[in-house]
This record gives sequence, C-alpha cells and structure tokens, in this order.
Amino acid sequence: MKKLLPGFLLMSLIPFTSWAQQPDIPQPLYSAHIFTPGESPSYLLLLYDNDGGISGVNSIPTFQCNTSLTPSVVIQNFGSNTLTTAVLQYNIDGSAPQFIEWQGELAPFFSDTILLPELNVAPGTHTLNVQVTEANGETDENELNDYSVQFNIVGTSEEAPYHENFAAPFLPDGYFVENKNSGPSWMITEINSQQNNSSCIMMPFYFNDSDGDEDFLYMKNLNLTNLSSVFLGFDVAYAYYSEFYFDELRIDASINCGGSWEMLYDKAKNELATAPFTDVPFTPEGSQWRREWVDLSPYAGFDNVLIRFDAISGHGNNLYIDNISVDENTSVDDVSGRDNRWVLCPNPANESVQLNIADPSYHESVRLYDYIGRLVMSMSAEGKSSFSIPLKSTPAGTYVLELMDRDHVISCEKLLVVH
Repeated sequence: MKKLLPGFLLMSLIPFTSWAQQPDIPQPLYSAHIFTPGESPSYLLLLYDNDGGISGVNSIPTFQCNTSLTPSVVIQNFGSNTLTTAVLQYNIDGSAPQFIEWQGELAPFFSDTILLPELNVAPGTHTLNVQVTEANGETDENELNDYSVQFNIVGTSEEAPYHENFAAPFLPDGYFVENKNSGPSWMITEINSQQNNSSCIMMPFYFNDSDGDEDFLYMKNLNLTNLSSVFLGFDVAYAYYSEFYFDELRIDASINCGGSWEMLYDKAKNELATAPFTDVPFTPEGSQWRREWVDLSPYAGFDNVLIRFDAISGHGNNLYIDNISVDENTSVDDVSGRDNRWVLCPNPANESVQLNIADPSYHESVRLYDYIGRLVMSMSAEGKSSFSIPLKSTPAGTYVLELMDRDHVISCEKLLVVH
C-alpha cells in the first residue's frame, strides 16, 4: 500500500468515464473532489490502491425483543485496484474481535453483501463495530470507512406497578433513546422537580433547530397482566418559545414490540405548557409542574407493553418529564403540602357528577380530559365546596378529572361516564 509521505499526497488516478458511463455505481466517498457525470476533469483522485471499506449494515433495527440477530454488511471497494480478497473484523461493544475472510472481484466503487453469523446479545444498548483490516493481502489503513451502528435489545418485561423518578445521572435500566439525526435529544438533567428529586429527564427543544425532528424516549417494557385498570402518570413542565415556535409531545404504546403503535396522548403549545412562554432556555420552578394521566386500561392483561414519549420539535423551548408511574391508582400526594380532599359521586356517572371539596380555599378550577389527553371541559372551582359537572352531552368512556391550584394539579381522579 502506498504511504502518505511528509509534504506529499500520493494518489492514484482512474478514468472518470468508467464511473460516468455507469451512474448506478456510487460516487467515491473519499476522493479529493466529488464530480458529477460529464464534469471535467475526467479523472477521480483516490488515496489508496487497495482500500476496502464498509458502506452499510443491514438487518439491525433500532430495537428488537429477540436477543439474537443476523446482520449483513456491505463491503465496498474504495481503492483504485480491483478488490479480490479482504478480511473483515467485527465485534459487539469492543469485545474480542471476530474475523471473516472474503473473496470475489470488485471493481472500484462496486460492492458486495456479506452475511455475518448469528449474534446472541444480552438485553440493553449495544454497538456493532465492523471494519476491513486487510485488502488484497495488505493492511488496510483507512479508518474513515469503518462502520459502527447502535441498537437496543428489549429485555424481560417488568411487572407493574412501576415507578421511576430518574434519581441516577444516567438513563434507567431498560430505557433508550432513538435520535435519528444525532442532534440534541432526551437527557438526564439536574433540577429541583415537583417532588424535590435531584434530577429528571429533559428534551432540550430550545437547542434543536430541526423543525419536525422526532426524538423517542422508550420506557422499560412492562408486564400488565396483574392489573385490570391501568394509568400512566408523569409530571411535566414546559414553556414554549413564542407564538410561532412551539413543540409537541405524544405518547404511544405497543403490544407487539414496536410492530405497530397506538397514540394515547398528544399535546402541544398551550395544552402542553405549564408556564408562560419565554425566549430564554426554560427551567421550571416548583409550581410550574403538572401531573398528567394517560389511561392504559386497554393494555391491562398484556405481558409485554412498550411505551414511548415522542418529542416533536418546533424549535420551541425545553420540556421536562419526572416521576413516571404505571399503576391502577390515579391518586397523587398533595404537592403543595396541604391536606386537600375531594369526592366524586356517583362514579361511574351518567348525566352529572357531584364534586365535594373539603377545603375550597386552595382550588381554582377543575379540568376534564379524555383518555388520550384532550381537554373536554374546564370549570371554575374557586371558593366552591360542592358543585355539579354536567355530563349529558359527554360521550361514554374513561376520563381523568384534575383539581387545579393556579397552574398545577393538586389531585386527579378517574371518572367513568356511562349512558
């Protein structure tokens, strides 16, 4: 193999017309200039005579529930000589390398696909590394065309009830992030949350200028076979940037390991916000959190439920999530430290439901949400110890009733409407 000498750049030349006449051949990735068909000069400049590289890895999904996988890799000739032999090296997470010998005949820029042996991988986040170590019997020194790909193996589901408060400075066991553009994404951050935890998880929308970019936070997969009525609860804090720059949060669930997803929650802008909009990076105060509830009852009885938080960027401002729970009970502790109790009667309800509030001096409003998080009704509760909510025109189904104190939730209750 030719070496790069001090002060000199030794390159081999191949006729550009051989590529221009066959546009299906990919352009070289490491030439001195990328030409288009018909452009002069008619020669491409390549750094090495013998240079095999990896241009892709197939059959590696972002995540899967099976612990075995059989990937294939694409070997490509980036050298000026015809590639006839190569040695490939691969490993998982930097473990002891495995080798495969390849023989064939690849003209410059042509490629071939090689099937790797079956790999058995433990649950968790992993990286597959593949590189060509020898090309035409010579050591391959070009590391620019090595290849690494990250993937996740979903492990055994955890039995609900489930609670996570993000106390550690890293993602909890079983959580992973899908960040397709490698931009700012879900991360653990230090903050004083609603429940006085030292950390929570954050989506830094403020620093994501890719409009429409989606970043997925996957929870630990859950076993809901022992629950008959299930709710996902979480604390949220969010402020958007301006009238025209705001973000969206969706929550999806799957019972077939991501083969298909059902959207359960979708809020943006004012519906999502817990604080006034601001043009500086948002960091919430203690009163700028809200408790949210999502009905998971349709998934009760399933033993492997995946839940993901889908953050959709509108180049707005930061979003925070904390204190995730999956349980039958939607009651929450009084976040203000006061003993505020309320009673719904009857529940299930038909034409109306009666609210009896023990101490009305601390409450301002009541909000009714449907099972996917859409606001159905909002009523003033200020100074009232008892009042009725009309339900005659409300479709039958499962709802969440929130008792509000200024901008945050004091308590929540599930309400069944039947007609």
